[in-house]
Amino acid sequence: MIYEILRNGEEEAISNAELSNWLGVDGRTIRKYVHDERRAGMPILSGVRGYYLPDKDPEIAKHQLIAFQRQQRGHALSHFRTAGVASNELKKNVLRGEKSQ
Repeated sequence: MIYEILRNGEEEAISNAELSNWLGVDGRTIRKYVHDERRAGMPILSGVRGYYLPDKDPEIAKHQLIAFQRQQRGHALSHFRTAGVASNELKKNVLRGEKSQ
């Protein structure tokens, strides 16, 4: 759905707001669609201008994909660290519970 609308190259990016208007759904739904399509293997990239497909020039596309991959890995690492906060709190609670028994 989103993949078919997008164009190649970052300069052709389409913002979340534009996609929302075109499809008549809210921005959260657009993000869900993009997430689902990425999980299905569609190379939807994103940047400050919005969503786009890799450039038609293979060398430019390679750099775009590498940059996007780094960005996504950074997000994943951030989420992993955030989840670690909850893990640490759970460990503290378990230890407190064991001491009080």
